[in-house]
Amino acid sequence: MTKEFLLLIRLFSVSARGVPVDSGLLSEFMTTDGKLDSQIVGRVMALAISQKCFEMADIALQDIFVKSGLADEARKSLKRVKLQIMSSAAVTQGIYELTRALEEKGIEAKLLKGMSLSHLYAVPECRTSCDTDILIPKKKEKEAYGVFEKLGYAVTPRTKYSHHATCTHPNVGTVELHTDLFFERINDVIFDNSDYDDEIASSVSEFEINAVRFKTLGITENLIYVMFHMIQHFIRSGTSIRQLYDILIYCKSYKNEIDHKQFAQYLDRFSYRGIYNTVMSCGVEYFGFNDSELLPFENVGKDITEGFLTDIEKGGWIGKSRDDGQAVFRVYGSLKTKGEKENKEYKKNLKKYQRKRMLEAIFPKKERLISKFPFAKNPLLRIPAWFAWLVYGVSLLKEGELSSQVKAESELTAEEKERIELFGKLGIVDTEEV
Repeated sequence: MTKEFLLLIRLFSVSARGVPVDSGLLSEFMTTDGKLDSQIVGRVMALAISQKCFEMADIALQDIFVKSGLADEARKSLKRVKLQIMSSAAVTQGIYELTRALEEKGIEAKLLKGMSLSHLYAVPECRTSCDTDILIPKKKEKEAYGVFEKLGYAVTPRTKYSHHATCTHPNVGTVELHTDLFFERINDVIFDNSDYDDEIASSVSEFEINAVRFKTLGITENLIYVMFHMIQHFIRSGTSIRQLYDILIYCKSYKNEIDHKQFAQYLDRFSYRGIYNTVMSCGVEYFGFNDSELLPFENVGKDITEGFLTDIEKGGWIGKSRDDGQAVFRVYGSLKTKGEKENKEYKKNLKKYQRKRMLEAIFPKKERLISKFPFAKNPLLRIPAWFAWLVYGVSLLKEGELSSQVKAESELTAEEKERIELFGKLGIVDTEEV
């Protein structure tokens, strides 16, 4: 982990908590002659962009500019923050109108992930997300599409084997409409094909963003989901500073309302106690939390916390900087099922999943075909649209997650081997044979 990445974590934490930059952090950005080091600022904010947390870090950066006597830069930073607040407020209003419209039709709508957590931050509008996630009952899906379209959203329907539709609006942005918490392959490989999804999805609680009320998962269930959502991203390709802080601030904010026993049972059920302990240890060591603020945990060694954070820095936001994050995911699936019978079942399910996706790629539903090629609304142009779709389908078949092969250890890159070794240190899989 580089010095600049550690400084980004500290900037993010200061902004998220809404506290001033202290003299110790300020000094890290100064040259020996007492001037602001623009090179360090540039490197830190470049990392903030790679982690998709620039807007949050910008709040603390404004304070640094003020304390460094750079009034013009402070004004520019303040302007960016204000614009972000205005933009996010418009999205929040749009999502409020959408969820109310769904509820009026008898469709329970629960916000997931980013927007369900932003109210825990000092400036909720700067806890940005790439999209807004909403969970609805699967049986209400088609009716929900009608509500979205009536409000001006362009709807790309969920495919048979995916877990969300994609709906876009010129003012609100992208909304992912979920009918399940995780897609089939993640549930099969990471969560042992359990009934985890149904257990968590049925719960409900409420929260407020600027006096506007929304629904989300239950208090404990939301923590389980946010934790496991971070874990599946970490295993597949990588996680992020933002996902770690979401978990930490949630534990602090709801410590007395979370069912500790239920949460612990889920961690032990899927062997994720080690990664939970690592996140909590990072919170105390690097993010400025006190252990008394968080749920009970066992502190892990510094080599593990540094290795975990280094993996986040190298991977960029949820591993998007990696060429093939799916390669490690495939090895993970193989390692998790070392028994001959279990391994055969894993490979059988992998091939079954591949066949499903191949059929879907070749023969899309009419609605999906039209969403990709609008001219297909004309029945006479459906066949040309289908040929165009075949070209698109070939690209889907080349995606790593559709591969039925499991990379051998000799084929892994040095970084991929490091990730597998980290999985072993976190207790996610047994890596003795790798």
